[in-house]
Amino acid sequence: MKHIRSIFKNVLFPASFFFTLYSVFVYLVNSSAEEGKDLLKKFLLVLSYCLIIALVNNIFKTELSMPVKIVIHYLGFLLPLIGIVVIIGNNGAIGGVFIVVTVVYAIIATPILIIRMILNKKENEEQKYDSQFK
Repeated sequence: MKHIRSIFKNVLFPASFFFTLYSVFVYLVNSSAEEGKDLLKKFLLVLSYCLIIALVNNIFKTELSMPVKIVIHYLGFLLPLIGIVVIIGNNGAIGGVFIVVTVVYAIIATPILIIRMILNKKENEEQKYDSQFK
């Protein structure tokens, strides 16, 4: 497990950072044409959405209850995406985006929550009983 973390920390994250910088540079160079500016705008919107998702994922490290974490994570996943759709100017797609994101989120989150509940229950049952009346 330490090797995988090391690979992520020392290789994948820096590579992703440099790739992002390189991509922004390429889009900036190509944005001299009018259609390049629109492409740069979309690229930066997707980059900002990815940064928001990365920030929202940290909600699971807090001490909040799981239902509150799920709601905050879902809203942090959905609302910026709807904002991107509005900025691009495709207001007619908001309903479709809402439905697709909600269904996909439910399909992914439901099994994860079920597995977590089973593991937490098993962990609680295996804990050693400590007498409070020693």
